[in-house]
Amino acid sequence: MKSILLLVLGGLVTPLSAQPNLSEGVVAYVRDGREIRLAAPDGTNDRLLWGQPRTRPATGIVGIHSLAWHPGGESLVFSSDHENAYSYYDYDLYTMGLNGTAPHRLTNTPDLSELSKFPKGQVSVTVENRQLRYSGAPYSSTTSLFLVYVGGAEKSQAVVVPPGGRRTLVFDVAKTTDGPQPVVAIGGLRRWPGAPVRVQPGQNINVTLEIASSGFELFGAFDPAWSSDGARVAYRLGRCAGIWSVPAAPAPGTSIGMAVAGTGKDRPACVFDWAPAGVSGPPILYAGWLDLSGETDNSIYQTDEAGASHKRLVHFDSSLERIKGVQWMPDGSGFLFTRAESRGVETSTNLYRFDFRAKAIAPVTRLHGQHVRSYAVSPDGRWVVYERGKDYYFGTETVPPALWLIRTDGSGERPFVANGSSPTWGRSPGSHSISVQSAALKPSAAAAPVRTKPAPAPGPKVEPAPNLPARSVEAVSAYKRGDYDVATRVVPEGTRARVLGGGSALLCMDATRLDGALDFAKYGDSYNALRALRNDAFFRVTGPASLEIRESELKSRWPKVLVRVLDGDSAGRTGWVLLSELKDLNQPAR
Repeated sequence: MKSILLLVLGGLVTPLSAQPNLSEGVVAYVRDGREIRLAAPDGTNDRLLWGQPRTRPATGIVGIHSLAWHPGGESLVFSSDHENAYSYYDYDLYTMGLNGTAPHRLTNTPDLSELSKFPKGQVSVTVENRQLRYSGAPYSSTTSLFLVYVGGAEKSQAVVVPPGGRRTLVFDVAKTTDGPQPVVAIGGLRRWPGAPVRVQPGQNINVTLEIASSGFELFGAFDPAWSSDGARVAYRLGRCAGIWSVPAAPAPGTSIGMAVAGTGKDRPACVFDWAPAGVSGPPILYAGWLDLSGETDNSIYQTDEAGASHKRLVHFDSSLERIKGVQWMPDGSGFLFTRAESRGVETSTNLYRFDFRAKAIAPVTRLHGQHVRSYAVSPDGRWVVYERGKDYYFGTETVPPALWLIRTDGSGERPFVANGSSPTWGRSPGSHSISVQSAALKPSAAAAPVRTKPAPAPGPKVEPAPNLPARSVEAVSAYKRGDYDVATRVVPEGTRARVLGGGSALLCMDATRLDGALDFAKYGDSYNALRALRNDAFFRVTGPASLEIRESELKSRWPKVLVRVLDGDSAGRTGWVLLSELKDLNQPAR
């Protein structure tokens, strides 16, 4: 089952000292969603740098989301939710040195420990719940319980406001800036930003916070990247709400920063990277998934910080081939990117390398049924450390993602850490930068973007029986070819699948509930995803067991099939399961 929730067990570093030619530097990564660890590239000297305060119950939520090394290697910036009850954002950016001292906020400053230095005023927040009750997946009701926070307050306040109701809360607030300070309501992993307020010392200021929608999920700072001089840090706001940046040493009262490269409301940016030092061309690479008209756009663009021009470098025609990550090569000769792929019933995410001079794409990984999640290139550009696992993780998962090493030419793949995520690879402090091939970063203005579609890998074995109807035969043949776009999206009734011994599959008796749980998980709403999984409609089939497909629903956003369990401890039960979870499909029973 897939989710972005990481509930992971203990990890083990695989020593690589016997393997020559590994790059220098330091790899930082996340373990258990709460620990930042450092290790040498050969797997030695693995140690804890910092861990999230365990002041709240563990829920399987990814507390630390992503990391990035300072260009000089002396500090890290990371995205974390450990103070999300006292911030405008669900995830804020923090920076810390290599001595493990307490991290400092970069977004929504200052740190809570500094609020006593500022003059105080009061803010009265009237919360009006204007949500309309409705039902249907993935949400079954409105929210009535909220936390409310005002930027500059030392704590948030809980309040129950049913739909149609209103309540007033009074906050003691530090005046941290001459500008406005944010106001926000929090419900689970959803946030409702309100109108900001200008705090006046010794006075009480009234403000109304209206809650009239379903709020925003993943409202925060993710996937940070340093400017080449280390003076600023850029991040992705929310899911795809553009690239924003804040100073590396922000003044008190700095909130979310400023938009970069013309991205934001009118030009989405879902993944991006900022160029290393020495690049003379436009420094920002990004992919937005949608174009300005709202149509699917699986392209990578290059632009400057002002967004004066947006040149498309790579484009994939299929709507299924979503760009999921992009990162410059340290010498500026090209970039690495990850791309989602659908080959029949199998989904994968693989890593590719684009070369500016050759204007060509070459595969780095060749995974089938697995996914390259996050990744980082070594300072000398010869190696990549990448996170390998499922596309999404629910809190019920028992096998965590792992970190692997591979050369950028696709050779030398090997395990690195058995329990790890969100790697970043920095240079050792004080080491020199490598030369940058600036000339390679200036593609001709007339050059067309690279449009490519690698030859599909062999699809899963699904052989049609001779007596199948013509429509089913056509569908199975299309899946066999890996040509998902032209498939009729029907899996023949009677097709069998196996759950192997030691494995399991999560089934749901209600297709709508399954879709809802996956929606929650995909967009980071771990609170409601976990609540959905506790419903009696979900049950787990442990292997060995045989499944028989009774019905297909493959045109939905979550392609799935209805199966009957033929044997094992759940024999006789029926439920829906993601098609991508079935790895051993066989011909229909005759």
